Amino acid sequence: MKEKSIIASIFTISMIGIFSKIFGFIRETITANYFGATVATDTYFLAYGIISSLIVSIGAAIGIGILPLYKERSISNSEEEGANFSSRIISLVLFLTVLITLFIVVFAPYLSFVFAPTFSNEARHLLTNFIRLLAPQFIFSSIVYILSALLNVNKKYGVSELTAVLYSLFAIISIIFFSKWIGLYALILAAPISSFIQMLILFSYLKRSLNVNIGLKKFKIDDFKIMSVILPIILGNATFQITQLIDKVIASSLTEGSVSAISYSGTLNSFINIAITTSIITVLYTELTNDWVNNDIARIKRDIRKGITTLSLLIVPISIITVIFSEEIVTLIFGRGNFDYEAVKLTSLALKFYIIGSVFYGLRNYLIRAFYAMQDSKTPLKNTIVIVIINSILSLLLSIKLGVGGITLASAISAMGAFLLMIRSLSKKLNGLDLIKIAPTALKIVISTIITCLILVILHNILHDMVLFYKLLLSSIACFGVYFLVLILMKCQELNPVLNKCIKIFRKIIRMN
Repeated sequence: MKEKSIIASIFTISMIGIFSKIFGFIRETITANYFGATVATDTYFLAYGIISSLIVSIGAAIGIGILPLYKERSISNSEEEGANFSSRIISLVLFLTVLITLFIVVFAPYLSFVFAPTFSNEARHLLTNFIRLLAPQFIFSSIVYILSALLNVNKKYGVSELTAVLYSLFAIISIIFFSKWIGLYALILAAPISSFIQMLILFSYLKRSLNVNIGLKKFKIDDFKIMSVILPIILGNATFQITQLIDKVIASSLTEGSVSAISYSGTLNSFINIAITTSIITVLYTELTNDWVNNDIARIKRDIRKGITTLSLLIVPISIITVIFSEEIVTLIFGRGNFDYEAVKLTSLALKFYIIGSVFYGLRNYLIRAFYAMQDSKTPLKNTIVIVIINSILSLLLSIKLGVGGITLASAISAMGAFLLMIRSLSKKLNGLDLIKIAPTALKIVISTIITCLILVILHNILHDMVLFYKLLLSSIACFGVYFLVLILMKCQELNPVLNKCIKIFRKIIRMN
C-alpha cells in the first residue's frame, strides 16, 4: 500500500473512531447521570468487565490470529481457499462460544463469588443476574471480531468501526426510555442485542463480497495450524484481561464507587486507543502481515519504526491536555445528576494516572501486533506474563497509598515495562530495528512536549474562572497549536503526511463553501 493510501486509511478509521467514541461518551455521560457511581454501577461494570475480558481474550485473539493465516492461504492458493478457510474457522468458533456461554450461565453464581468476594449477598445476586444476561454477547462479539479482521485484511476499513456505534445507540435509547422501569437492566440488555445486530450486518456484507458462510464444514488438517498461533494470543489477551479484573477486585475493596471510577476513566482513556491507536495499528498490522508473507524484512523494520513515531506524535498532545485538565474533562462529561463531586475526584485521579502511560499502551499493543504478523505469538505471551505479575504487585502496593490512582498508575508503569520488553525481543528477532533512525524525531517530540506542558500549566491557572467548556476548548486549541507548531519549526518530517492530508481536506471544505 502506498504512503498516501496508508495515511488516508488511518485518517478514515480515526474519523469513524472519533464518531464512535462521541456516542460512547454520550452513553457514559447518560449512564453517569442516571445511575451515578454506586454499588449497583460497580456491579454492572464488574459484570460487563468479566464478559468483555472473555470477548477480548478469545474473540479478539481469533480475529488477530486469523488475519496472517487467511492472507497466506489467499496468496499461496486462491481467494476462494481463503474464504473457505475463514468459513470453517467461523463455524468452529460459533460452536465453541455457545458451549462456553452455557458454562458461564450455569456457573455464574460461582464467578460472582470469585470476582466479588467482598460484595454483600444482595450485590452478588445482582452480579449473577448481570453476568447471565450479558453472556450471549460473548458469542456475537467473538464472531464480529473475526468478520472485522477479514474486512480489514481486504482493505475494507471502517465498516466494522461504524457498526460499533450500535451498542452506544441502543444503550442510550434503552436508558432514556426504559431505565425508569427496569433500572440498570436497560443498559445490560442493550449489549447482547446490539452485538447480535452488528454480527448480522457484517456477515451480510462479507457474504456478498467474500463469499464467507456459516454452517457445518469439513475441516482440513492444516486448519488446525491456527491453534498454534491463536492459543498463545488467547493466553496473552487473557492475562491482560485478568490484570484489569484484578484491578477491579482491588478497587472493590476501596471506597464506594472506585470500580466505577476505574471504568469511567477507562472509557475516557480508551478514546485515545480507539480514535488514534486502533486506527494506526489496524492499517499497519495489515501492512506488516503482507511484508512477512512476502519475506520483506527491511520493510517490516521500516513499518515498525513508522508505527512507533506516528503513534507517539499523535498520542502525546492528547495526553498532555488530559493530564493537566483531567478534573475539568471528567466534570464536563460526567459531572451532573447522581455523579457528584466525590465521583468526579475519584474518576479524575484514576484518569490522570491512566493517561500518563497512554503512549506506552499504544506502542505496546502495536509491537505485540508486529509479532502476530510474523506468526510469533509465544514471545509476546512470555513478556506479558512477566508484566502482569509486576502490574498486580504494583496495583496492590500503590493502591494502599494512592487509592484508585495507585491502581491506574501501576497500569501505566507496567505498560512502559511491556514496551521495553517488546522492543528488546523484536530487536533480537529481526537482528536490530535501526531505532537510531528515529532518535531525532523522539528528541523533537520531547522538546515539544516540555514546551507545551509549561504553556498549558500557565494557561490552566490563568483560565481558572472561565466557563468550563470554553476553558477546555481554548486550552485544547493552544495545546495542539503549540505542540505541532514547535514540531513544524523543528522540521519534523514524519508530520508531513498528516499535515498534507489535513490541508487537502481543508481545501475541499473551502471549495464546497
